[in-house]
Amino acid sequence: MALLVSTVLLVASLLLFLCFFVYGFNIYYLTWQSRKESNLSSKTFNCTKPKVSVQLPIYNERYVAPRLLKAVVKMAEHYGKDKVQILVLDDSTDDTTQILGKEVEEFHLQGYNIDLIHRNHRDGFKGGALANALHYTQGEFIAIFDADFIPQKDFLERTIPHMVADPSLGFLQCRWGHANPKYNAITKAAALAIDAFFLVEQTGRQKADCFINFNGSAGVLRKEAVIDAGGWCADTLSEDLDLSYRMQIKGWKYAYLRDLACPAEIPPTIVAFKRQQSRWAQGSIRTARRLVFSLFKKPQLTLKQKIEALLHLTYYFVHFLMFTSYLLALASVFFRAHVIQLPLKVGVIGSSPPLWSAFLVALYLAIAFSTFAVWIMCYIASKEVRMKFVDYLKNIVALTFVGYGISISNTIAVFKGLFSARSGVFQRTPKYKIESPHDLWRNKKYQIHIQKTAILELAAGMLAVASLAYALSNANIGITPILTLYAVAYMTVGLLSIRQSVFKGIEKLLFT
Repeated sequence: MALLVSTVLLVASLLLFLCFFVYGFNIYYLTWQSRKESNLSSKTFNCTKPKVSVQLPIYNERYVAPRLLKAVVKMAEHYGKDKVQILVLDDSTDDTTQILGKEVEEFHLQGYNIDLIHRNHRDGFKGGALANALHYTQGEFIAIFDADFIPQKDFLERTIPHMVADPSLGFLQCRWGHANPKYNAITKAAALAIDAFFLVEQTGRQKADCFINFNGSAGVLRKEAVIDAGGWCADTLSEDLDLSYRMQIKGWKYAYLRDLACPAEIPPTIVAFKRQQSRWAQGSIRTARRLVFSLFKKPQLTLKQKIEALLHLTYYFVHFLMFTSYLLALASVFFRAHVIQLPLKVGVIGSSPPLWSAFLVALYLAIAFSTFAVWIMCYIASKEVRMKFVDYLKNIVALTFVGYGISISNTIAVFKGLFSARSGVFQRTPKYKIESPHDLWRNKKYQIHIQKTAILELAAGMLAVASLAYALSNANIGITPILTLYAVAYMTVGLLSIRQSVFKGIEKLLFT
C-alpha cells in the first residue's frame, strides 16, 4: 500500500514538474530572444503633429492624482497646448473629485484643453470609464496613464512619431519605471520582477514576433484600432490585456519602447501587492478563457505565436502549480511516502532498467533547469539597471518567498477567472505617494481591511512547520527543502498581511 501511494504521488509530482518545465523553458526562450539586436529606432515628426487625447482613469486617488495631472500638463505644454486634449476620467467617491476639480479649473483658465468627466457609478470599472471616454475623445491617438504614473514631458514626442510613421500600429507600450524602488523589501522585490518583465520578457516577446499586451498605462492607442477591435470590454478585470489581444487578433501591430521608462509607484505593502496580483491573475485567466479559442482559429498566426500567446495569458497558472506542489508535499509527509528519494531507490541504484535511471537523472536536471529560469531572467534585468550582485541576491530571495507566499491568494483568483460567471470587482491598488524612505503609508487613507486569505496563509505556514517536524522524525529528508520554503513563505506573507491590514471599522475611526 505504501509503495502504491508513493508511486501515485511520484507520478503526480512528475506531471507537476513537467508543467513547471514548460513555463520555465519558455522563460529561457524569451530571455534568449531578448538578447537580439533591436531594429526599432527613435523617430521624429516629418509632418504636422497630430492631436492626442490623454486619458487619466482615476478612482479615489487623493494622494497621487494631482501629481499626475501636473506632469501631464507639462507634457501637453511641451507637445503643444493646442494639440493635446486632457480627459480626467474620475469615478471617485471621496474628496479626490473636489481636489481634481480645482486643479482642472485652474489649468483650463490657463488655456489647456482639459475636462473632468465624473461618473456617479463604477459600471465597467476602469474599462467602463475608458469606454465612456471614447464619446469625448477628439484625438487620433489616445495616451493613457494610471494615477500613480509620472510621465516625462517629452513622452508624446518620443511615442507619437512611431504611430504616425506606421499606420498599422494599433498600440505602443513603454516600459514601467519606479518612483519608490528602494522603499522596503517588498518594493525592492517587486521592482526586480517588473524590470524582469519589461526588460527581458516583454522585450523577448517583441523580438520573437509574438503577442505582447498593452499594460494599461504609459502607452498610446490608435483610436481607430480601439473601435475596430470592438472597444473596451468590462467583462474582465484585465481590460488592457483583453483589448490589446483583440487588436492583434484583428491584425493590428504594436511597438514596444523599452528605452522609454515611465516611473510609477510600487505597492509598499504586501496586502496591496497581493490585491494587485490577484486582480491581474483573475483578469488574465478570464481573458484567456474568452480569447484562446478565437486565437487558435486564426490562420494568419504561426503555431509559435499561438503557443506563446497561450503561455502568456495563462502565466498566473504557475501559482496554482506552486500551491499544488505544497499540497503534494503535505501528502507525502502524511502518507510517509519518500517521494524525493523513491526514484533513487527504484531507478538509479539499479533495480530498474538503465533507461529509467537515465530518465530520472534527466528529469531532475530539467527540474533544476526550470527552477532557476526566473532567477536568471531577473539577474539579466538586474544587470540592465546596474544593480549590485549582493542587492540582486537579497531581492531575488525576497521575491522568491513573496512569489510562493502569494500562491494561495493567486490560486483563488485563478479559479475565479476560470469558473466565475462574472468578471468580479475591480479592487484598486491603493497608492500613497511614497517617494522617499521617510514617507509613510500607515497614516493615510485607503488602508486595506484584513482578508480571509491572510488567515489561510498563516494556517498553511503553521501546517508546513508541523509537517517539516514530522518529516524529520520519519527521516523523510528529501521533502524538507520544499516544506521549509513554503513554511517561510506562507508564514511571512500571512503575518505581514495581518500586520499591514486594518480591521473593519478602524479606518473610519482613524481617517474621518
